[in-house]
Amino acid sequence: MRLLAGLTQEQLAITFGVTYTTINRWENRRSKLSPLAMEKIEGMLEKMKYYESAFTTGS
Repeated sequence: MRLLAGLTQEQLAITFGVTYTTINRWENRRSKLSPLAMEKIEGMLEKMKYYESAFTTGS
């Protein structure tokens, strides 16, 4: 998801209010996401899906 969005670990960390080390741990499965982090990620994915459909359908 992060790479598809063109974000660095540091940029994604700022978006979620965590450290880049936390993002690295999530990506390398050394740490589990909290329920709050999962909600933020789901929200980001929904926004990405909305923007993607807007650009591909011309809406």
